[in-house]
Amino acid sequence: MKWGGKGAQSPPPFVPQAGSALEAAHGVVSRWMEESIRELDERAWYQDVELKSQPSGRVILEAKPNEARRYVHAAVLQAAYYDGLAREFRAQATTDLERSNPHLRPGWSDIWIRRRRAAEVVSALMRRKLPFEEEELLAVLDWCNNPEAYALPAGHIVRALERFLETHALSDTLRDRITRFAARLRQTHDKDALRYGTALEQLVAGRAASVAADVAEPDAEAPPAPLPAPAAAPAGNPAVLYALKRHLSIPGDDVATEAIAPDGFPLRADSPFRSEHALLGEML
Repeated sequence: MKWGGKGAQSPPPFVPQAGSALEAAHGVVSRWMEESIRELDERAWYQDVELKSQPSGRVILEAKPNEARRYVHAAVLQAAYYDGLAREFRAQATTDLERSNPHLRPGWSDIWIRRRRAAEVVSALMRRKLPFEEEELLAVLDWCNNPEAYALPAGHIVRALERFLETHALSDTLRDRITRFAARLRQTHDKDALRYGTALEQLVAGRAASVAADVAEPDAEAPPAPLPAPAAAPAGNPAVLYALKRHLSIPGDDVATEAIAPDGFPLRADSPFRSEHALLGEML
């Protein structure tokens, strides 16, 4: 489906899976989106709106803990859906200027304003100590690990994971998601994000050490085992500094790059800094 431009179709709305346990929660989150959008001028798609400003938003804010965590789950699924539409919208751009400035094309605000409304539900409710289940935290982390996702409530997410792991075992699936999110936070230049990334890395390492201590047989006479030689491993985001990593033989998939103007810098199509490179190109 083609969006943007004269005569473009509107993006398809989010439709929950039939029979989903979150169907009612999805309905409330979607109603909040539409109520809050009606209160804004079409050009104000980038503005935040407080939940308490609309009846459906007050329903969300007044929810009991078990109901509130379902609203968070529904909201992250909807935010991830609109992030996916945003990625498709950018892919339909024909120039670097359009890719880095999608709001210049008609249709962008219809997608992004709904994404912002869903994210506002997540940010507001994750300030609370909610009794999350692993499935819900996995959904939050999957949204966070989406390259299109930004302005994430990282601090609230870290604290929710810390509370969860105080009473639950760290599964391999949750460890993988947390590790990926920590790596993403550690790739930024924001001091708070770096701190949260470190906290997540320490959380995973601490749980691994705790499990190892529980199963280890104490033997004061046994000499310490020699440390294995370090093995080459992927570093950071595979789409960043791709040419340097190939030069240093850092493991990673071979992906085609394109030389971007004006300096011929080799850039992967999935680089998370594509818009920044486009802005540098315009400046140069």
